[in-house]
Amino acid sequence: MNFTVSFWGTPNCDASFTIEGVRNDIPMQETVYTPLYLGEIVFGEAYTKNCEKLPGYYTGCYKIQPMDWRQDRKIIFKLKGADNDSVEALAPGTLTIFDNSIPQCVETKRDVTVLRTGAGDAYYYFVPKGVKLPVTGQKDGYYRVALCETIDAWVRQWEVNLLPLGTHQQPSVIKAVRTFDKENKVNIRIFTRSRVPYRIEQQTNPQALDLYLYGLISDTDFIRYSEKFLPVADMRWIQVANGVYKLHIPLQQKTQWGYNIYYDEQDYLNLDIKKSPKIAGWPSSPLKDINILLDPGHEPDLGAVGPTRLEERHANIKLAEQLSKKLEGKGAHVYLTRKEGEGITLRTRMKYAAILDADILLSLHHNAIPDGINPFKSHGTSTYYYHPQSYQLAKIIKDKLLAKLGLNDFGLFYDDLAMCRIHQMPSVLVEPAFIMYPEEEALIRSKKYKEQCADAIVEALEEFLKKVKE
Repeated sequence: MNFTVSFWGTPNCDASFTIEGVRNDIPMQETVYTPLYLGEIVFGEAYTKNCEKLPGYYTGCYKIQPMDWRQDRKIIFKLKGADNDSVEALAPGTLTIFDNSIPQCVETKRDVTVLRTGAGDAYYYFVPKGVKLPVTGQKDGYYRVALCETIDAWVRQWEVNLLPLGTHQQPSVIKAVRTFDKENKVNIRIFTRSRVPYRIEQQTNPQALDLYLYGLISDTDFIRYSEKFLPVADMRWIQVANGVYKLHIPLQQKTQWGYNIYYDEQDYLNLDIKKSPKIAGWPSSPLKDINILLDPGHEPDLGAVGPTRLEERHANIKLAEQLSKKLEGKGAHVYLTRKEGEGITLRTRMKYAAILDADILLSLHHNAIPDGINPFKSHGTSTYYYHPQSYQLAKIIKDKLLAKLGLNDFGLFYDDLAMCRIHQMPSVLVEPAFIMYPEEEALIRSKKYKEQCADAIVEALEEFLKKVKE
């Protein structure tokens, strides 16, 4: 395991660091640091002209040895100039190196616990309550945990319980997999003996789900299908690495309509895959009897605020109400996460969406951009998605809005937004216009705008449903 450090100092010097009681004067190298202006890259013109490269950034690395374990060791940086004058500085925080000869585990304690790619970095795994994970390190309020021999993740310390020293993961073997037919979904039951972390990858060409289970040994003798096993086709298991089990699930559908994954009371892992809804044909609208959940963003928070103090939360609910009328006129069953003046947390919205299990979710917003980005160049219409099942719908909605509103094309975004991460149905976040841009804020206030937006989204939903009709 490598331990890396860095600091800023006077350029063109010799640098080193010391881990108290472990190793002295570990050399460091100076590199040129190029700032990454993420806001400009994503929301602006994609690059910053004349970006200044900054000297004096020193980095170093030490490979931790088996007998290095220590508790709360100080890190001392040293910088020496050409005249042999030197200065030392104490790093914030300390280093603890675990004695890994005795296992240490944590257990997740929330209904959904997020595992990240690094301490404070991107969401990557979503695991349920009761999953045991071996601890391999900690930093800044996070534990580093091992999913298998070669894959680590990070979890916030307050989301888990630290188990007594010596607690370890019980090895589990998967012997059998079965499918069970339900009214509007197929249940796949994986007979695990304990709760282990997992990850699902959606494939769209061809349609399939890949389920990865960590800390398991593959010995699957039987995969049994129910008499009515559509849309699930010929499943296959693979041991892709030591402690990593992959179940490949081909799907016989034009698109995917969502899934739910959970452990039951026997600690068997269940994957429910939604079947395609019955989409009406001519002369009815394809929206007839389709269940649609509309999420007017924000409230109790204001959301973004326009130049004339128009609050996004109000603009969102007005658009949702107009869209709801149009959809109901086409025969759809429409649900809203909130009404005018009602406050609801983001977490509650996500839970409501999962429980309702609608066919499609649309989260309605009006956009703003970070400080430092020129709003007179960066504005217009955009849509956002996270899961591959939502990409096609997000693109169609954006194209229809552009045709109706005639605004700038601000883009189609893959984004790790909470309402886009909902996997029980195709989920798209819609930003038809910028509330912080004066001309577009004035447009948002108008009745014509709400009519055009609603018409565009209805047309997009109808086009999407026609394309994916079985």
